[in-house]
Amino acid sequence: MYKEEAEKPAPSSCPGSSTDIRVDRDLPNTWNEARGEQGSSLPSEDVKKSRFSCWQEMPAVKESGALTALTRAEILLQESMFEVVTSEASYLRSLNVTIDHFMASGELSRLLTKQDKKILFSTITKIQQVSENFLIDLECRLDENPVISDICDITEHHAKHSFSSYIDYVRNQPYQEKIFLQFTITRLKILVENILKRTEQGCNREKMAAAALKEVSKIVGECNKEVGKMKQTEEMVHIGNTIEFTKMKAIPVISQFRWLVKRGELLELSMQEKFFRLKKLSPVYLFLFNDLLLVTVQKGADRFVVQDYAHRSLTEVQEVKLNSIGSLQENSFVLVLIQNRRNECSKRLVKASNPTEKARWMEALTQKKSSENDNEESEYEKVYEDWDCPQVQCLEAYAAQQADELSLEPANLINVTHKTTDGWYKGMRLSDGKMGWFPNNCVKEIMNEHVRRRNLLERYRVLRAAEELLQMKN
Repeated sequence: MYKEEAEKPAPSSCPGSSTDIRVDRDLPNTWNEARGEQGSSLPSEDVKKSRFSCWQEMPAVKESGALTALTRAEILLQESMFEVVTSEASYLRSLNVTIDHFMASGELSRLLTKQDKKILFSTITKIQQVSENFLIDLECRLDENPVISDICDITEHHAKHSFSSYIDYVRNQPYQEKIFLQFTITRLKILVENILKRTEQGCNREKMAAAALKEVSKIVGECNKEVGKMKQTEEMVHIGNTIEFTKMKAIPVISQFRWLVKRGELLELSMQEKFFRLKKLSPVYLFLFNDLLLVTVQKGADRFVVQDYAHRSLTEVQEVKLNSIGSLQENSFVLVLIQNRRNECSKRLVKASNPTEKARWMEALTQKKSSENDNEESEYEKVYEDWDCPQVQCLEAYAAQQADELSLEPANLINVTHKTTDGWYKGMRLSDGKMGWFPNNCVKEIMNEHVRRRNLLERYRVLRAAEELLQMKN
């Protein structure tokens, strides 16, 4: 751990500053070296014991009279910009602990091979330097005046010239995705979005915030893209190793252009060729990829024997009238393989475990086509128009279990497009436009129309500012 506060000198403010409003007292003495400074004096006891989490708590801010001179909106903007500084300082502390106490650990090094250690820590020292340089510039701006002029120009500069290091860092460590989402470049995008929302429209600061958001979003997009590729490859390799072609010619399952859309077990209802007369229920396990459907039977804990397959474009689903097969066979539908492995058309009557599973399978298996019936409601599902859909806020984190589900974090806002009677919603996450299913017990519906409209307007403003900036640069 770092030495106690009384044992080390605190970093001094930038040259020419008259006020010390440093947000972090845990940073190592290399800060002084990085700034070319020759030591610093110890801070007063009240400052030394504090790690200010709010801009309003800073002694320099209170003494400046800014709290009475600024409007509430201007104070909120200051807090948003200050949060970027405190967030980066917290992130750097995490990096320092990881490097100083884990990466540099002799005991841990003896337990890991050189290759394992390289994979585990990747380019973290480069990330540490990027974070240090970013925080130095942020703190210098903070020292210039208790009322922060802007930080988005600094953010844009670092996003252009150094944040690309995060791409390699994330690409090499896909299994640490959860940590990256909490502590890396992704959280900076959210913070800059908050600044843009609270910045006065039409001013230069709004343009700079939009520019910073655009550059940071590029890096976040590349990070997510690389993580997705690695997860996709690992998933396809795992699935390929569990698939068996025992009574037919094998086809290659693993491909860099193939990914899993949905997988799961259904019950097949055996029937006579001309009439839906039930004989027995047999479990089948489907693997639906972006370009291929495999119909398998599970053998053992993790082995699947292929019974049939078809190109995804040559599959179709059909509703079944309950009175034709009996009321006990609800949640059933017909799966049609228009051209299967024998170059024949085959039909299977399958049954899902509940109405939501039936809806999700039918949606996944259906090639999207525009029609007048797209928004028709069934007895188990309510469908909303985009302009009139409910909005919910996540209260409890949810990790997606299937490829068609949506992972959620507390405070995420989602526009709901579908509701099922057994407690599942489908919707679009406002922060990134991603669609997916999620259980309704982890969210709460926003009933206040004013709040709902405000959320939509804020998202529109963020998207509009980024689009206008892009058009100007093109």
